[in-house]
Amino acid sequence: MACGRLWSVMAGILILGCTAMYITSAILPLWSVKTDKSYSYGLWKSCARNGTCTKESLSCSRFSDNELQKCMNLIIIRMFLLLACIFSGFTSIAVVKLVFTGGSTKTFERVRILAIASFIFGMIAFPVGIKWSLDHSSTILSTAAILATTGNGVNLLAVITIFMTPKNEITPFDANTSVREK
Repeated sequence: MACGRLWSVMAGILILGCTAMYITSAILPLWSVKTDKSYSYGLWKSCARNGTCTKESLSCSRFSDNELQKCMNLIIIRMFLLLACIFSGFTSIAVVKLVFTGGSTKTFERVRILAIASFIFGMIAFPVGIKWSLDHSSTILSTAAILATTGNGVNLLAVITIFMTPKNEITPFDANTSVREK
C-alpha cells in the first residue's frame, strides 16, 4: 500500500505544480514581449513599458477581418487555459482526497479522467497561445508562455504518474461495502 500512496503523493505534487503554472500563466500579462521590451501582451491585458495597460477585448465583434483571427485565437487560449486550470485544480483535490481518505475504484478512475482532460485542455491552449503571441509584430515569447509550456510538461508527468499508480494499492476501501480490505 505504501508504494501506491507514494505514487499518488508524487502525482498530487506534480498536478499542484501544474495548476500553479497554469493559473500564473493565465494571470500574467507576459505571453509575449516586443523585442525592444517596449510592450508586453497578456491574455487579459497588454502593457506598455511606462506602466499603462489596456484590457484585451472579451468579444471579437468590433474587429476587422484582419484582426478577427487574432482575437478568436485569444478567446480560444483563454477558454482552454481556464478549463485546464479548473480541471487540474479538481484533479489536485481528488488526488489529495485519495491519499488521505482512500476511495473506490470509481474515484480513482475519475482522477485519471480529470488528469487527462486537464492535459488535453492545456495541449490545445498552449500552441494556440504561442501562435497568438508570435502574431504580434516583432515579439518573442515571454514568461507566461514558458510557464504554460512547462505546465503542460508537468501535467504530462502527473498523468503518467497517475496511470503508473496501482489502483488496488491506493483504494483501501471496497467499493461496495466500504470495509477495509486486508
